[in-house]
Amino acid sequence: MHPTPLPSSLTSPSSSASSAASFPTSSLVEIPCNWYGEDETPLSYLPHVPNSHGYVDVRVIEQMWKDRFTWLWEHAHEDAANGFLEGSGGASVEEEQVTQFIFPIILHPDTSGMAHVIGMVERVLRWLQGMEGQGVEFCRYEDIAREAKEAAEIAKKRG
Repeated sequence: MHPTPLPSSLTSPSSSASSAASFPTSSLVEIPCNWYGEDETPLSYLPHVPNSHGYVDVRVIEQMWKDRFTWLWEHAHEDAANGFLEGSGGASVEEEQVTQFIFPIILHPDTSGMAHVIGMVERVLRWLQGMEGQGVEFCRYEDIAREAKEAAEIAKKRG
């Protein structure tokens, strides 16, 4: 086992815009997710984990997922209206343009396969499907990664 190395100078502010170019390149795409977007932690009892919940009412998780999505959705539109799009430099943007975000939900078959959880997942998916005409789309992780790689290639060609 090796100790974690000390931070390099790359973690401190640099006046050189080319400092990012010194990072190694990779074709790996990280799709951000977190414990609040997965089902197993709050809905499964794991006896070997000291802080395992065991059972949280599925309606609590359902509402939490809806609340988190709603907040992101509202702020994406708000940011666009205020000109805070990534890379826009605060410049004005067209009204229909919004900040894009990914809302990954991670489902474990041994958790979401339980009868009381299946209904919760179905309700959340139907709720989200009701917004498909407003810009919400369902994507596989593979498709998200492919789109991110394509966008990176376009940005690289632009310089």
